[in-house]
Amino acid sequence: MSKTLKVSNGDWDVDSRGRFIYIGDNVASSDGREKLAQDVANVLLQQLYPDASWGSGLGTVEQVTILDSLNAHQGVISQLVHDAILRLMAKQEEDTGLPDTERIERYTVTVDRMPQKALSYFFYVQVTSAAGETVPLNNPYVIELEQVSDPSLLDQES
Repeated sequence: MSKTLKVSNGDWDVDSRGRFIYIGDNVASSDGREKLAQDVANVLLQQLYPDASWGSGLGTVEQVTILDSLNAHQGVISQLVHDAILRLMAKQEEDTGLPDTERIERYTVTVDRMPQKALSYFFYVQVTSAAGETVPLNNPYVIELEQVSDPSLLDQES
C-alpha cells in the first residue's frame, strides 16, 4: 500500500516520456496526502468483493428498491461509505510500515440530497491522516437514483 501508480481521471498517469508516475512512500513526502486520497477513492469506487474485504457496494444503490422514507437513501449511502472507509482502515492496520501521512486517523462523511432532485444525492468524505494532514475535498461523489417502471406491470398492460 505504500507505493503505487498514480491514477488521474481513471487512467494511469504517465510523464512526458510515457513512464508511469508513482505516488506514496519513498517518492516524495507530499505524496502521502495524494496517496491517501487515491486509496479512499479506490475503495469507494470499486465493487464490493464477494468476501466483503474491499470495495463499497455504492454501485448497487441504484439497483435497490426506491425507499419511501425521505431520508432513507441518505442513511444507506452513509452506511456504505462508512463501511468502505473502515475496510480501508483495516487494510492500513495490516501494513505496519505505512507512513503516518497515508494512515487515516479520523474521517467524516457528509451525505445530502441535491436541490430539487428528490432521488439524487451527493456525498463528501474528508479524512485526516495520522500525521495531522487533512486530505482536501476536490469533487463530490454523486449518486442518482432513477424510478424505473416495473417490467411485470408492463407485461400486464399488453
